[in-house]
Amino acid sequence: MGVFRFSGHGVKQWLKGLASQQVTAIESGRCAYTHFMDESGCIIDDMIFAVTSDDEILGVPNASMIEVMKDWFDAHLTEEITLENLSSEYSIIALQGPASKDVCEKVLGKENHIGRFRWKPLSTNELGIDGWIQGTGYTGENGYEIFIPNQQAPLLWSSLVAAGSTPIGLGARDTLRLEKGYLLSGQDFAWS
Repeated sequence: MGVFRFSGHGVKQWLKGLASQQVTAIESGRCAYTHFMDESGCIIDDMIFAVTSDDEILGVPNASMIEVMKDWFDAHLTEEITLENLSSEYSIIALQGPASKDVCEKVLGKENHIGRFRWKPLSTNELGIDGWIQGTGYTGENGYEIFIPNQQAPLLWSSLVAAGSTPIGLGARDTLRLEKGYLLSGQDFAWS
């Protein structure tokens, strides 16, 4: 997965014109799932948004579509809006499943628990981890996606495993997303 930062005055209105989601209705601190379509109505990619403020939105494109989506957004930018591709700077660790809240609180502290489809910067924690946390995921289970600078990823990963998390691969993730009915970019829909 990648990380985009959209910013500028009117960014919500700008994204509303490009996305299937009513971006202007999403309040700060909330996340939302959306699609982007071409002029023929074909899905280019799907994305989770995190609205950090009226002037900034974080987006998570699929890993295989980072460059495609960056180019597509660049072609639609206005003078007021900027797009930063932060994908090479951040790691994303998904903590999913029934024990995710307990593990999150054990590793990052109770103050970093966040509800479903919510967003917030990580609060001060014993690990000294920076970044943000979202109550999102691709499994249909309760859980989190934690966005941290790359150099902090090994510490967070090992701490989550030490606290009782069991790493799984994409095969297991695919089983969960299929049970929930989530689509996979490039497999269940593909843009060319």
